[in-house]
Amino acid sequence: MNTKEERYNQSLQPTVAAAGASSTAAELYTLGLESRMDSLWGKVHVEQWQQTPCLRDRVATEQDVMDGRAVFYLGNADDIGAVHVDIGLPHCAIVHADGADIPAVVVQPERADSKHYIGYRPISGGNGLCALSEVELLSGPDARFHQQT
Repeated sequence: MNTKEERYNQSLQPTVAAAGASSTAAELYTLGLESRMDSLWGKVHVEQWQQTPCLRDRVATEQDVMDGRAVFYLGNADDIGAVHVDIGLPHCAIVHADGADIPAVVVQPERADSKHYIGYRPISGGNGLCALSEVELLSGPDARFHQQT
């Protein structure tokens, strides 16, 4: 029998794939989704960051990911006790990953047990998933946002 933490870790694999992260460009083209992914996960315009689609007041579903409101979903959210965390969305942030500071807009915060995951959209385009410990929440765009434009 898997522990709650093992089920949570296992649930993250298919959820990131649902956001298109594991699909190759050729697969997306073949499925006719290339332009849809570009429109869902394209560049975030700093001046319009507050209009970034996001998920409020509940945990994400597969449909939320397909519609661009969420980056990931947990297929077994009820089993692992996943909850939405209200941090005020959308929310500007700097994601500290692989030695880089990535200006981003947080679109999805969810927690299960002691794990707190953040779904985000880098302003340069795309999407990502990280732990809360990798995110510096900001009150709005700072100079690092404007260096990316």
